[in-house]
Amino acid sequence: MSELLRINKRIIIKSYFWISGFLTIGFLVYLYFFYKEVTLKWLVLILIMTIVLCPLFIIGTWIYDWNRKRRYLKRILCKNPFSELEKIGFSKKTLITNHNSLKDYVPFTEINGIQLLIDIDITKPTIAEFTTYCSTFNLTHEQFSEKFNELKYKNIELGPNYLTKKIDTRKEKISIQNLEKMLLDLTHIVKTNKFEPVMLKEWKEL
Repeated sequence: MSELLRINKRIIIKSYFWISGFLTIGFLVYLYFFYKEVTLKWLVLILIMTIVLCPLFIIGTWIYDWNRKRRYLKRILCKNPFSELEKIGFSKKTLITNHNSLKDYVPFTEINGIQLLIDIDITKPTIAEFTTYCSTFNLTHEQFSEKFNELKYKNIELGPNYLTKKIDTRKEKISIQNLEKMLLDLTHIVKTNKFEPVMLKEWKEL
């Protein structure tokens, strides 16, 4: 919990006031048109909900998801060959934004001059995702579609600013050497297609 707050304190405080303000203003607008239907008791109760309870519930859900996603990733990192990632350079950490706007750190490395990080999708917690951020806007729409379909059969997802190699940790049994080769092939795709890499910023504990 302390680590969550150290990384996300500003985001949580800012989100609380945004959510609280949005809900309260929405209720006051409703009240402006239908104030005769709202008693003082209901007015106080709803304001408590919009100012305090609802924002805390939403942020509490985000925090629960943050911890759940971290557990899923830790579970993968305890399995072979992912427990040996430091052997291929995954000794640094970078901050990324999760699906719920909160941030967390994940391991990353540099292979063949290209930076890659490991993460998961919370909806598919057994899939290890190795991502390199890069601009793919040098491709035309037709080239992008063709490349997207070509890479899909290799379990590589192509996006406008990333390439992601997906590995099902339940089905694929690979060694750390096989994994390193997969990641090397991923960096070759970036270089062959002249995608512009986006540099990651290392995160260090204070």
